[in-house]
Amino acid sequence: MTEVLGYEKFATAGGDWGALVVGQLGHKYADRLFGLYCHLPIQLSHYLAEHPDVPPGIAYSNGLPEPSVYGEGEETWVATNLDFFAKESGYGYLHLTKPQTLAAALNDSPAGQMAWIIEKRRTWAEARGNIESVWDKEHLCATSTIYWATQTSGSSARFYNEVLMNPW
Repeated sequence: MTEVLGYEKFATAGGDWGALVVGQLGHKYADRLFGLYCHLPIQLSHYLAEHPDVPPGIAYSNGLPEPSVYGEGEETWVATNLDFFAKESGYGYLHLTKPQTLAAALNDSPAGQMAWIIEKRRTWAEARGNIESVWDKEHLCATSTIYWATQTSGSSARFYNEVLMNPW
């Protein structure tokens, strides 16, 4: 942002893996940021046994900030994040531990790849109605086709495993 694009200050936002990236931007380049938005406040060490990157004065439990850390009006963030990790994070653990097995299954079957994409998108869209209120069929088919045709399910899943081995 500063060296290539020439911005002295910038804002950043991220969720999912982007949440980990913007968290690091906030730690490393706070003086260059106007602000940072993150709906999933977890640190890079989230999946590790120890968390050397927990901000001072912020209480964490099970890899997430304690509910007392959130401000007034942010109660739904606590509930949403706890619900996600309790019910919807299984794919992340599969990516962490068995990315190549998942890759073999998804790369072998376009129907399996489509089911994987739709399952994730359907869950993510529930808060706003049905899946097609967020992603139309063309988008879902294109996304699935790109993963299947390029055989990139493995590299996208393996990223989790690689970050587990070397988060920084």
